[in-house]
Amino acid sequence: MSGHFEDLQKRFQSIIAVIDEAESKVHEGMIVDLSGLDKDAAGLCAAIEDASPSDAKALQPYIAEMITKLEGLEKTLNAFRDQHKKEDR
Repeated sequence: MSGHFEDLQKRFQSIIAVIDEAESKVHEGMIVDLSGLDKDAAGLCAAIEDASPSDAKALQPYIAEMITKLEGLEKTLNAFRDQHKKEDR
C-alpha cells in the first residue's frame, strides 16, 4: 500500500473515533458538537478520488464502517431528540 493509502486510512480511523466518541457521549445524555465532521468526511471522500484503484478498493471496509457508524449515530441522536421531546411535554 502507498503512503497515500496510509494517510487516508488514518483519516478514516480518526473520523470513526470521533463518531464513536460522539455516540458514547449522546448515550450518556451529553450534547455533542459535530461541527466540521461533514467537512472532514467530504474531504476524505474527495481525497479517495486521487487514490489508486487498488488503494481505493482497499479503503472500502473503512468507508463501509464510517457509513455504518454514521447511521448508528443518526439513530442515537434521533432517539435522544425524541426522548427529550417527550420529557419537555
